[in-house]
Amino acid sequence: MTGAAAAARRAAAAPRRPPVTPAGLVDALRLASARPGVVEPTELQAAVARVDHVRLARLAVSQRVAGAAARSLARIVSQEAAGELKRAAKRQGLLHHLVCLAQLETLGDALGAAGVPWLVVKGPALAELAYLDAPRPYADLDIVVPGRSFGDALDALARTGGAVIDRNWDLVCAGPRGQLHLTTGAPATVDLHWHLVNLAEQRRRFRVPMDELFERRRTAALGQARAHVLEATDMLCHVALHATLSGGHQLGWLADVDRCVVNMAPDWDELVARSLAWRVNLPVAVALQRARRVLGAPVPGAVLDALARGPAGTVLLRAMGDWRPDGRLPGGGSIGRGVSRSLRDGLGRTAAAAWGEATAMVRRQVDHHEYWNDPEDPRNIMFPTGDGQGLARYLRLVAATDRFGH
Repeated sequence: MTGAAAAARRAAAAPRRPPVTPAGLVDALRLASARPGVVEPTELQAAVARVDHVRLARLAVSQRVAGAAARSLARIVSQEAAGELKRAAKRQGLLHHLVCLAQLETLGDALGAAGVPWLVVKGPALAELAYLDAPRPYADLDIVVPGRSFGDALDALARTGGAVIDRNWDLVCAGPRGQLHLTTGAPATVDLHWHLVNLAEQRRRFRVPMDELFERRRTAALGQARAHVLEATDMLCHVALHATLSGGHQLGWLADVDRCVVNMAPDWDELVARSLAWRVNLPVAVALQRARRVLGAPVPGAVLDALARGPAGTVLLRAMGDWRPDGRLPGGGSIGRGVSRSLRDGLGRTAAAAWGEATAMVRRQVDHHEYWNDPEDPRNIMFPTGDGQGLARYLRLVAATDRFGH
């Protein structure tokens, strides 16, 4: 295919600026996703009465809050909308969760037998420990091991049928990335991490000490499985950092923050101290502020002030406090989403990172191709690059990183 023909194909497939989700739908879903007791039933009913019920249900599914929405909306939406929520809950409901827990137990046993320390983050850990009022949907298993043990972990999981599916070794080794993706023959794909921050350009600006997280990890009962999980305050720091660096546009991420605040009993003094030491204070603060404003998370104002570190940071938190599921840029992106991904420990570093995000947004105005869905695109993780030594090269790079993943 010629360059002109390829350009024409991409232009023809380019997504137009999508219609922005109406404010009424956004508000109704916000109210439907809150914990019991936070929203008055009459307020929720009035908000739901003003919107299309099926669109509301589909927005709940796309925003990964179908479990909470099904609980609060079941009796006040149409049968068709209730059916949408019920089917979504069934797809990633109790059966999926139980299968994933059994899979986690098998993987944990294999890692333990190989002498590899490990812990599970997000997914089943949040579903069992943070969500006491509604199911929390998830698709894959996120397992973290020390960088020095990453090769041993891969060998151990290979003995259970695990196989690395990444193929773009030039891309994976650039940094290197903080995780690989594995299939194990079970329903859930495994994301095997050696660091909690995947992208090197983000990781280098922070100082997240992975060795300390492993020292503080605890063992918890996740259903019938025993698993290693993050200590409560570390867990809240992680879900808040993940929510912000991912763009902050998924209501499910804010619900994770809200439920951790309420049900995990974090130590607020320790959260401030660790966030400052790790240089993640602004990303963590933005997620906490947004969860407080959108879902009523009981985050102390003094904590937000301490994380903001002055008037400029406070202004930033106020500006970033609202949640929108989409924007007016092609593909549904927004300036706010780009700024969220750019947040660092200070305004100067944030501005520098935001410039890179702005450059990427300008490129997206011209090149609308969704490379993450196209394995033939060199930017896709499945595009084959490198020789047969790609994994060995990646393992050498991981082994050379320090405790902060630098």
